[in-house]
Amino acid sequence: MASTPLTPKRKAIAAAAVVVSLVCLVIIITNLFSDPPARPKRKRRKIEKIWYFDSGDEKLFAVDPKDPNNLPPIEGPSGKNAFRAYVFACGDCDDKSKQFIGYLEAYTPEARALQLEIDAKEAAGQEVEFTSQLLDTIDQGHIAKVPGQEKWLPINSDEGDAMISAAASGSKCPKGVAIKSCYP
Repeated sequence: MASTPLTPKRKAIAAAAVVVSLVCLVIIITNLFSDPPARPKRKRRKIEKIWYFDSGDEKLFAVDPKDPNNLPPIEGPSGKNAFRAYVFACGDCDDKSKQFIGYLEAYTPEARALQLEIDAKEAAGQEVEFTSQLLDTIDQGHIAKVPGQEKWLPINSDEGDAMISAAASGSKCPKGVAIKSCYP
């Protein structure tokens, strides 16, 4: 079989086809082994203060969430225990009449002491050994309740989860009005 001699035009076409094929191959391999493109980040609201509920005078007051000593309960302005309050509103948080406390958060004395110790060690760059007993104590001692309710429930229990979900669900809001988390 006789071969057809390659003309300069055919050589240029063959070279171009090889270059295009190599470029496509590089693009395919790069896409296969690279990370997926980053999704645009949602802008998060910077929380500068959080609500606490003073059990003595039954009023809300603002606290710096970055202060490691503000692990509830803390001493409130009245000298009584104060608990982290999750405040919600039906619609607009600026309208104080639409705000309500969904639930309160605290730690048992033992869990609070352990959590504060862990936080202090981590802040000092020390290693913390997380044993199952330590984690269980903190987990069972991280508690919440609805205002007016006597019983505190572990946050990570089925009952505690149901209570928190109900408080934040918007069931207290009129139909069609969205519930919002409110901050000082």
